[in-house]
Amino acid sequence: MKKILMVIDPYDPILSIQQIKSMFHYHYKEKDQVYVQMMEYHRGLYEYLKDYASVLPPLNLRKSNKKDESNNQHYWQFSFVPLTIPRNIRIASYNYPSITAVFWNHLSPLIQLDRRVYDHVLVFSQGVSVFYVKEKIETAKVTYYLHVISPLIDLREELPNWLYITNSFSFYHWQKTSGVNVLYQRDNHQLEMVLAAAKIGEGFSDRGGMRILSPGNWSTPQQLDEFIHICREIKKKKLSVRWYLYGNTPFIYQIIEEIHKYQLQNQIVLLGEKHNLYQYLKQADFYMEWEEGQHSLLSEAILLDKPVLSLGLVYPCVRYLEGKVLSYELLQVVTMFRQHIQK
Repeated sequence: MKKILMVIDPYDPILSIQQIKSMFHYHYKEKDQVYVQMMEYHRGLYEYLKDYASVLPPLNLRKSNKKDESNNQHYWQFSFVPLTIPRNIRIASYNYPSITAVFWNHLSPLIQLDRRVYDHVLVFSQGVSVFYVKEKIETAKVTYYLHVISPLIDLREELPNWLYITNSFSFYHWQKTSGVNVLYQRDNHQLEMVLAAAKIGEGFSDRGGMRILSPGNWSTPQQLDEFIHICREIKKKKLSVRWYLYGNTPFIYQIIEEIHKYQLQNQIVLLGEKHNLYQYLKQADFYMEWEEGQHSLLSEAILLDKPVLSLGLVYPCVRYLEGKVLSYELLQVVTMFRQHIQK
């Protein structure tokens, strides 16, 4: 009999209670001794899960009420108060993870270790739940769900006994080719999660015009030259198109130089490094990329029914491009893009 712990955040901003139940049943086995640790109490979820597993008390913070001047431990007094995770911290877990890290570092000394030793721990949410498992739980194996895919995530530096589950095929392909222990799992709730992540994320601040979203993942200087040439044509033809580039790129200094050289500030916008790009993707009129793999959001763009074009997957992308109603401006860009990749 294996001892299993499932760590659940009932108030995760991108997970519904139904999704949490689905993940629970996917991993639940009657022969196992299953424990559930909720980050905060949720009555409905507690009443449901208690029929299947041992639901542990919600996390509490240990606070010192009094300590005598002699520092004698005999006179120390403690009280326990329920852990409360503010909604803005939960949202920051997906948009600005460093803020969540600061929040956890403040709370960590007040949270007790779980003295049990588990064979397997499953983490259903990103954020505080992950910090808790890393520091307060002893286990031989961890399975961690990655719901919101960030170009900044690099799992090669994570712990070797962790298995990562993602419903993003683009992210799975990128990490698998890097030798990461990652599993792709189709999820009927993927669109629901992407839309929920978009709702809490940042988006475009401009008004009007067509928006193209792309990762700056050129692999050769020639690809960068082709991109700059297309943007110069957009300016020359006075097309109302802005090209938004996300992520870091080894060509960052060259592209900044080219933007100033050809006065392309209205055609090219550098978003920089963003953790949650789903609102940008939702608002974009077109998704285009040079290389399928690192930093790709191709599968999410297809999920959101966006017109897509990938230099690495030209022919498979045709069915997600043909038949789409494109504006005159975007048709011009697609035509120029195809002319260059066919040279």
